[in-house]
Amino acid sequence: MTAEKLTYNELRLGEGAKDAFLSGISPEEIERKFPVYLNTREVYAGLNATDIVVAGVLSGMNGLLVGDTGCGKSQLASDIARYYFGGERKDGGSALTIEGHPELEIYEEVLSEFSDKEKKRVLNGNHKAKYWNLEELNRCPPFAQNQFFSVGNGRLIRGGSAIPLGEDGYVSSLATANLGNGEYQGTFETDKALYNRFGVIVDFDYEMFSPTDEDRIFIDELVAANPNLKRAPIRDISDKIVVAKEEIDNMLRNTSLEAKAVSQYLELGLASYRGSDGKPVRKTKNWWEPFEENFTGGTRPLKSLVRNPQPRTTQALMRYATSLHYLAKLKNPKRKINPIDTMFKAFELTAAYQDVLNPLVLSQEYKKEHPVMMARVAEQLKADFRKNEDYILTSFESARNRGDVFKQYFKVKGDGQTYAGEPSDEVDKNKVTVVKPFNNLGEVNLTWVNSAIDVQKKIHDMKVKQGKRGKKNKK
Repeated sequence: MTAEKLTYNELRLGEGAKDAFLSGISPEEIERKFPVYLNTREVYAGLNATDIVVAGVLSGMNGLLVGDTGCGKSQLASDIARYYFGGERKDGGSALTIEGHPELEIYEEVLSEFSDKEKKRVLNGNHKAKYWNLEELNRCPPFAQNQFFSVGNGRLIRGGSAIPLGEDGYVSSLATANLGNGEYQGTFETDKALYNRFGVIVDFDYEMFSPTDEDRIFIDELVAANPNLKRAPIRDISDKIVVAKEEIDNMLRNTSLEAKAVSQYLELGLASYRGSDGKPVRKTKNWWEPFEENFTGGTRPLKSLVRNPQPRTTQALMRYATSLHYLAKLKNPKRKINPIDTMFKAFELTAAYQDVLNPLVLSQEYKKEHPVMMARVAEQLKADFRKNEDYILTSFESARNRGDVFKQYFKVKGDGQTYAGEPSDEVDKNKVTVVKPFNNLGEVNLTWVNSAIDVQKKIHDMKVKQGKRGKKNKK
């Protein structure tokens, strides 16, 4: 039996408690019936800070919640475990909670038990948890943190075999951590490869993601003055979440050309810059150093602030952008979602801690405030993309839909129009201005568009051949 379709109302956490309170239900009854995490700070397209975390869960991504102690990150992760996934597996739910500590041994402590029959430790079924709540990630030293790579990769390697985590093709995790420059005793550094396993990282220390003043006042009204986590009621909608993830997967298979263009702009366009000799220079490990050596003040060029995301980050970007679109439409079916805006917002939310920002600028000018710098850089990138949006999308669409390859444009003096391709013989060449937008002269390298157009043409030709084959087979 197929699970019913998920509704946005089923995903609401503290908003339900707030509505109940305003209808006159007592705080005691609310605490028994509703989760209490409340954060309605609007972030994008009608989605609030709670929603942007939930979007990652719906798509089966791994998320990391960071921020000062008491900011609510553990409450949010716990509410999702209990209210979406029915609580712990040992109690009949499909969630698993692991709390980090220096001697943590996940396989021995959580995932296995000793079998008298086999005389060895065997899996106890906990690896099938659909939702992994990973508390206090960086309370583990780096060696112990390596165990979380299995969760990040969605598989457990034992005895030379890869055992998939989760069930029904679904697994998601939320980890929590306190970040800071030595401010938190007993915490350890986390290497960038592990950060790269977390598709979405939300830092609640920043106002753009923190609860509003009204949220905080309602939280005080809703719960007793108790600093401990509030235990949300048990409810299991995991079957519906699995279906939602499948719907997001289907949307990904039909990604728009706009989204693909932004993805390639970020992954390929930011991978190099124009050297002093005019030739492209690949951004390698210490890519920012030449920019810093030549910087004499003033406005920094965009290409000196950010580099291209790695493939895993790009994949997370595409999945997360699709999930944001899905959830925004679930929340308000009438809302219009611009795929380009969504992609750049997704880049902001997935790449802030993924080693794409100039570390010297991040440290010296932004005081290591990753979300702040990332938000500003993402807006600048979007503005730069918009300058050439019409050229890029026209060429993409023409190549894929009609097989026409346009790599240059032209304008005719006094006409006011822009035309694709070469001017015809009837056009007065003295009035023609040729535009070749796909070059390496701007803030972001656009030479990749030429190759992308060729690929779109090949896709068009492949579909034409398939169509001819299909007609032939019918005959």
